[in-house]
Amino acid sequence: MRKIKRRSAKRQQKVIILSVISIMLLLTVGYAAFETNISLNAKGNIKRRPTAINGPVSDLIATKVTTGSGLYDNGDDTYTYKGIDPYNYITFNNELWRIVSISSKGQLKIIKDEKLNDDRVFDTVEARTTGYCSNSAAGCNVWSDIASYTNGNITGEVTTSSELNTYLNGTYYNNLSNKDKVVEADFNIGPSGSESSFTSKSNVALLTESEYTAAGGVTSYLKKSYDYYLLTPAASSASDLKIAGSSIINASASTTKAIRPVVNLTCDIRLTGKGTKNTPFVISSGDGSCSDSSSPYVYAYHTDGRTIGSSTVTDGVSDYTQLSSWQNGKTWFLKYELDGNNVIQNAWACQKFSFINEPVCLQGGDASYYTANRGIIEGLANTFTSNGGVCSAAGNDSYCGVDVLYVYAYSTGAANALVDTPYGDCYVYYDGTVGCN
Repeated sequence: MRKIKRRSAKRQQKVIILSVISIMLLLTVGYAAFETNISLNAKGNIKRRPTAINGPVSDLIATKVTTGSGLYDNGDDTYTYKGIDPYNYITFNNELWRIVSISSKGQLKIIKDEKLNDDRVFDTVEARTTGYCSNSAAGCNVWSDIASYTNGNITGEVTTSSELNTYLNGTYYNNLSNKDKVVEADFNIGPSGSESSFTSKSNVALLTESEYTAAGGVTSYLKKSYDYYLLTPAASSASDLKIAGSSIINASASTTKAIRPVVNLTCDIRLTGKGTKNTPFVISSGDGSCSDSSSPYVYAYHTDGRTIGSSTVTDGVSDYTQLSSWQNGKTWFLKYELDGNNVIQNAWACQKFSFINEPVCLQGGDASYYTANRGIIEGLANTFTSNGGVCSAAGNDSYCGVDVLYVYAYSTGAANALVDTPYGDCYVYYDGTVGCN
């Protein structure tokens, strides 16, 4: 009996010891998993502090990130906001919008944060029924008129713009409170998978499928609880478009959906704020005159007869601002047009005036250029005179001037950009050669 009791006691001890060890192991594993979960959740919930800015668009670019939500460098001088909350709120038209991307010229593409009050169709069944659109069963899916549009095996002319295009670039655009900040820009209207195959110039348009995807799609700030139209036609269809909702799906152009307008802002704006919902970016300047041209030029700045700097850049006011440190106080410069690396025009004499956003450029060459140069100067007359200057296009020469700043064109084809004194600095002779004092 004693032996049996001893064996029973030993078995009980073993059971207790094994039970204790099992419980300890479970607690250890459970705590480790719990601790890991806390760590992962904590890391996932960590958010960068928004950066307050008060300056040009370049201040936004300085906030770019490589992880998490924020502004990402695309590697081609363009930038895209990605993630759930990348601090990209901006006030426009007295409403909250979101910055989608920054172009190579510093233009902001923005989208209205919430839909318009009234949902709309993209196009009605009756609106367009010829050419490419004759293949549509429920409204046509192409944003604007285009001579020859191809989507899969469907090809043809689109003779008129969509109903939504007409509304957004008419009634809606005309009622924007600060449309002077909007620039007409190229929007990609190609079919799904090749959005950039066709483009259309518009003041107002919609987001494309690729832009929606680039921001993170349904895991980004662009996802909403409702379906809204994208600008991208569905592949191999003349009537279906892409819509964004819980996922990207197709819908016929005649279906009523939410509308979130998209516009491009001039690149010369300055911003203040943090980009949060409570402290969005606010536009403090900018007049809508900036373009997004990509024509290559070489600018050369001169002072005291010496070339002190040059760079291959693109035309537009932002390039002039970017290279202003080379001017040494001067307001004139030369511009050489390029074809690849070859100069295809001898030279242009250019003058920058504080009240004209684009530099005024006159081309030297033979006498035939005088007609074009004189036309440029005649076009400046109202601007100059309203700013206290004078303009004349009489006789064999034409000129505009304010104080001691002048631009001249002569009947020989010569052009001049002057500063400080009526004679001096850079001159483009009739044979295309350039002289600088």
